[in-house]
Amino acid sequence: MLCAASLCKEMCQADSGGPLVVNSPYGSYSLAGIFSVGMIYSSSSHNTGMFTNISVVHDWLADAILW
Repeated sequence: MLCAASLCKEMCQADSGGPLVVNSPYGSYSLAGIFSVGMIYSSSSHNTGMFTNISVVHDWLADAILW
């Protein structure tokens, strides 16, 4: 699992399966995670989401998708 937080965007239940992308210094984007579950902390402005870590399941995904 991979945890990510946002100060400005709320992650909702309907976002399950959505991407977590990271921007490289060269302007390209890479898929880092797939949204699993979100948590909103009422005592804070942080919205935290749990993602499937793509680096851990990359080989399995490649085998499953590229048959």
